[in-house]
Amino acid sequence: MEDYIFKRVTEESYPDLLALHQAAYGKRETPGYYKHKMNTGYLGPSHLAYIAYSKKDGAPVAFYGVYPYQVQYKGQVYLVAQSGDTMTHPAHSGKGLFTELAKVTYALAKENGIQFVFGFPNHKSFPVLTKKLGWGYKENMNSYAIKVFTLPLAAVAKKSYILRVMYASYLKVMISFFKSSTKL
Repeated sequence: MEDYIFKRVTEESYPDLLALHQAAYGKRETPGYYKHKMNTGYLGPSHLAYIAYSKKDGAPVAFYGVYPYQVQYKGQVYLVAQSGDTMTHPAHSGKGLFTELAKVTYALAKENGIQFVFGFPNHKSFPVLTKKLGWGYKENMNSYAIKVFTLPLAAVAKKSYILRVMYASYLKVMISFFKSSTKL
């Protein structure tokens, strides 16, 4: 890991996350995507994530983050976190960045009162999470799809950056009608 520097994500990191997302997934994300996801200060901790930067050129090359949630179980409220948005630049894949970033992120989460981390890993991250990071696994989840005939706005929005920005604004307005003031 001597070729990399790990830095905790801050608001100033968002452009780096967007650039890394473009490199890792081949598509641009909306400018407010990470600002919205990282805005968890209402629960206490926020920005529970790290970015790895190349020492050679300072470019962002990998990211691991967790997002806090309150969960109620048997009358108790727990602060937990969901792992998400993990990514590695293709030129830096296979160098152990995922594992090392996960470890420092979990330590940060624990320092901030997170009781446990959960997630829904893909086929690439599942072996690392279970074999190297000690994640438990019980069984697969069933997935069900119910066809609803409507205008395919989300599918169309995925086709272009401008349409994703417009669709994100549309969703923000629609969701505002359904916000609840109820807290756990």
